[in-house]
Amino acid sequence: MMKSQLARSAGASALVAWLASCSFLFPDRETILQRSESSHRDTLDRLYPPGSDRAEIMERWGEPLRSRRVTENRDDGFMQFAAQVIERDLETAPVTCDVYWVFRMGLASAFGPAGVYWDYVFYDLEGRVIQARRRFLD
Repeated sequence: MMKSQLARSAGASALVAWLASCSFLFPDRETILQRSESSHRDTLDRLYPPGSDRAEIMERWGEPLRSRRVTENRDDGFMQFAAQVIERDLETAPVTCDVYWVFRMGLASAFGPAGVYWDYVFYDLEGRVIQARRRFLD
């Protein structure tokens, strides 16, 4: 009788530990975005300084891969979710978004030493940068 209680207790503990690891191994969208933000925020603020004019960004980095009004672009879930988080955290609603293709080098890429990011640059009504977010593609 005592052995079966111990076995059940050990099994329950193992299940709890496995479920706890699932939240680390399979995080929700906001956790993924926060992890990405913490590792890239300084870089993104340097590349796309908040308050900069859209023309300055385009002069510096060229034409974006695509440019969309946030409210009209329902096919890009990352853009929609990031816009919601920016509006919630910074209390400023993004109006437009430019997406830049960013080639990177490093050992962490799924394709070997090279990889790709998409940088989403969000602008306010006056065309000033609110914030940029980085999407890891490979």
